[in-house]
Amino acid sequence: GGTRACTLRGAVLIGNGSCGAESGGQGNVLEDLLCVGNGYAGVSLSQNGQTLRNSRLVANGSSERPDAGFGLVLMHRNHTVERCEMRGNAHYGVYLYPDAKSVVLKGCTVQGNCVGPRSEAVAEVRLSKGAQARLEACTIAAGGSWRTVRASLSRDAKGGWTLRPLEPSEHGWEAYQQTQARCVDPGFTLWLQGLASGAFACRPTSGSPRPGSHTVAIGSRARYGVFESSEAEASLQGDPPFGFPVPILRQ
Repeated sequence: GGTRACTLRGAVLIGNGSCGAESGGQGNVLEDLLCVGNGYAGVSLSQNGQTLRNSRLVANGSSERPDAGFGLVLMHRNHTVERCEMRGNAHYGVYLYPDAKSVVLKGCTVQGNCVGPRSEAVAEVRLSKGAQARLEACTIAAGGSWRTVRASLSRDAKGGWTLRPLEPSEHGWEAYQQTQARCVDPGFTLWLQGLASGAFACRPTSGSPRPGSHTVAIGSRARYGVFESSEAEASLQGDPPFGFPVPILRQ
C-alpha cells in the first residue's frame, strides 16, 4: 500500500499463503508474472491506476484455504489488465470487490476456474455490488466439467511429477490442462500442466503429496461467464468475448 510508479517484472510467485503479488498505491505496473498456488489470490490490485499485463495467474488456492483461491482480485478504481491468463483457480477467475470502478480487461483469457469446494463460485468473472468493468476482446469460457476421479501420481528420477487419470473422460482430458487437482486425504493440490499420452505433467502447490493412487477432484464448477450483483455492470466493447457458455447472470 502507498507505493507509486513502481514496476514488478518477470517474477515467479508460487505457494505464498496470501497473494502472489499485491499492489496498492498509484500507477504501479506488474508484468510478465507467473503466480501459481497462492492461498488467497494470484494478484490483488487496489487503490488507483494499477496495471497488470502479460501474466499468468493459474491454479491459485490451496488445500489449506478452501474458501479462497482467486486468480485476480480488483478493488477501488482505474485498473487495466491486458493479455493475462486466469485459469484453474479454486474460486473466481476475476473477482471485483464492491464498488470497484473503471476496470478494463483487454485481451485476457479467463477459463476453467471455480475448481474449489465453494459451491457459490459459479462464474469465471464476478462483479460485486456497484462494480463496473469493460471487457474488450476477452476469451471467457468454461473448462472441463467438475468431477472426482481416481488417478495415479508418480515421480521421476529428476523430481518431476506426473498425474494419470485412471478413468476415461467422455470428451478427453485436454480441457483440464492449466487447472488444479485437489486431494483431501492426504490434503494437497497440484497444478496440472501439459497433457501427453493421457498423463499430466504437474507440480505440487500445497500440501505433501505422495506417489500412489489417489482420489482427486478436478475441473470447473463455473456455470456463467460473468455474474453481476445488483448495481454492477460489465460492458462488452468490440466483438463479443469468445466462449461465453451462457448469458451474463444478473442478480
